[in-house]
Amino acid sequence: MVDFKSSNAFQYQIQLPITGKILVLLKGRLLELAQGMALHADLQKTIENMESANVLLNLQNLEFINSEGLNALIRCLSLVRKNGGELCLFNPNQNLKNLFLSTRLNEVFDSVEDFDAWLKLPKQ
Repeated sequence: MVDFKSSNAFQYQIQLPITGKILVLLKGRLLELAQGMALHADLQKTIENMESANVLLNLQNLEFINSEGLNALIRCLSLVRKNGGELCLFNPNQNLKNLFLSTRLNEVFDSVEDFDAWLKLPKQ
């Protein structure tokens, strides 16, 4: 298991559970441009040699996100789609669900309810 990469109160961990699937665990508070840029850069390094990758952002331990954090997630979504993949959200807390609803980003991001079902989804 890879250690969480930390930037102040925000941490993330990128895992490759199976070929073509990338799991990103988010933890803490995603508030600053530098935090989002680090996440984006590491995600880019991870997918650069993949034909296409399906990415799942596990938001279970993400406590809070502001506009900078939302922008970071949108940049990650664009990156993944440009590489022929799809990015999905998983397990947001109620505050994050409300934020995605109020900003209508729930219409931009796909979400999954079942991790095992996501693992079985075909490559894009």
